Amino acid sequence: MRKKIMVLSIITFAIVFIFIGYQEFYQNDGYSKQIKENNENPYYTTTGYSFVLSDNYMVVDENGLRILNLDTKKVMKEIDENIVGGYDIYETKVVWSAYNNTDEIGKDYGYDETTNTDIFLYDIQKDEIIQITTNPAGQVQPKIWGDYIVWQDNRNDNKKDMNPEWDIYLYNIATGEEKLISTASGIHTSPNISDNKIVWEDGRNFQEKKEVRWGSNLPKNNTDIYMYDIKTGKEQAIADGPLQECNPDVYQNYIVWEDRNNNSLKADIYLYDLDNGKKIRITKNRANQAYPRIYNNYIVWMDERKGISSNDVIINGKKPNSDIYLYSIKSKKEYLVTGKEPQIMPDITGKYVAYITSRQIDPEIVVISYEQ
Repeated sequence: MRKKIMVLSIITFAIVFIFIGYQEFYQNDGYSKQIKENNENPYYTTTGYSFVLSDNYMVVDENGLRILNLDTKKVMKEIDENIVGGYDIYETKVVWSAYNNTDEIGKDYGYDETTNTDIFLYDIQKDEIIQITTNPAGQVQPKIWGDYIVWQDNRNDNKKDMNPEWDIYLYNIATGEEKLISTASGIHTSPNISDNKIVWEDGRNFQEKKEVRWGSNLPKNNTDIYMYDIKTGKEQAIADGPLQECNPDVYQNYIVWEDRNNNSLKADIYLYDLDNGKKIRITKNRANQAYPRIYNNYIVWMDERKGISSNDVIINGKKPNSDIYLYSIKSKKEYLVTGKEPQIMPDITGKYVAYITSRQIDPEIVVISYEQ
C-alpha cells in the first residue's frame, strides 16, 4: 500500500511539475507572449508560392520573381522569368535558375539530364541582369553570399539515365572564376553558403538505387552533410551518420540540418558549432521537424508535433496543423511562432521570420517581427 501511495505521489508531482512548467513557459514568458502577438498581427502578408529573405529584402516567386523592400513594404522590381530551379538573395543581389531558352520549357530538371538551365544574377542597385552560366547542362538551386554564388550542376554526368549526378560549383562574381567544389563521387545537392563556408547534402556514402535519392524523407538514403571553407580550400565532414542527414543551412560558425539517424521517417533538427566541434540535438520529441534555417543566434523550422504539414490530408479526423518554431541558441529556449492551419518553409533574417500558410487555394506568405 505504501509503495502504491508513493507511486501515485510521484505521478502527481510529475503532472504538477509539467503543468507548472508549461504554464510558466507559455504564459509567463514575456518573449513567448510577444511572438504570439506579433503572429496574430503580422508585419506583412502577400501571395506567392515560395520566398526567401535577406536583411530587409524579400523575394517572392509567383509566376516570376517579385522583389520587395520589407522596411517600406513596397515592390522594387518584378522579373518576368520562368523560374524552374530555385533562387536566392543576399543584400542587393538576386540569383535564380531558369531555362536557357523557350525550347526547354516543360522539361523536368530533376530527372532529365538534357535540360539546359542557367544561373542569372540581378543587381538591385545597378538594375541589370547578368547571365552567369552558359554551360549546356543543368545548373540549379543557386545560393549567394557576398561575391560568391554556389549551385548544383550536372555537366559531369555522362550517363543519361534519368538520374542526374549533381556536383556543387562555386562562382566568384568579382573575378569571374568558376570552381568545382564537390570532388568525391556521388550525388551532391542542396547547397547553402554564408561567411566563406559552403555546406551541402553529400551522397558519397549513398548505397541505394539512385531513383530512391529523390525521396528526401527516406532515412535509408545515407546522405551526409559536408562543408567547404573558401578561405582555406579545405573540405570537412560535418555529419556522416549511418542514415540520412539532409537540407543543411549555415550562418557564421553554425550549421543546422535535418537528421534521420533515429531510424525514422521523422527528422530531428541538429546544430553543429564549428568553434568547438560540438554537435547538438535541438529537437527532442517524436514528431517530424524539417526545413531548418538559421540566422545569428536563432533557428527556425517546420514542426509537426501538433499536426502534419500536408494541407490535403486528414489523419484520424485531425486536420493538418504544422507549426513554425523558433529556438534561441543563447538561451536554449524554444518558442512556438504560429497558430492554426499548417505553416511550412520558414526563413529568418535579422529582423523578420517568414513562413507560408499552406493552402491548396491562395497560399499566403506571412512576415512577422521577432526582435526582442
